[in-house]
Amino acid sequence: MSKRLFSFKEFAICEGLFLATASTFITLMIRSQLEFLFNDHLPLLLFTINSIMLSIRFGSFLGFISLFVGATLSYFFFVPPYHSWEIPDAAHLYYFIAIFLLSVFILGVLATIKKMLIGFSEHH
Repeated sequence: MSKRLFSFKEFAICEGLFLATASTFITLMIRSQLEFLFNDHLPLLLFTINSIMLSIRFGSFLGFISLFVGATLSYFFFVPPYHSWEIPDAAHLYYFIAIFLLSVFILGVLATIKKMLIGFSEHH
């Protein structure tokens, strides 16, 4: 019997981190290609969808990390003044807080539903 280099759990964690990083940067590239369509509107939309998909597959922790990284990258690259951390006005700040909290709520609901489904499948 050969000794494994990684356990299945360690491999799953590495796989999740790699896919979270890759999908966040792919989402960033897609969003930059759609700049003509979105301009500075809806900067968190694609990153929210990305974090929901990651949360469904790998759990809520990677979804939260992806959402946080995606939110900071989207405001750095796609909200004027571009390539700075400055938020231009109060409306952008309120939008950012509202959409970020809504996304966190959605990820929390998905995590709860996933736990309930796992508990239900183990019970029956």
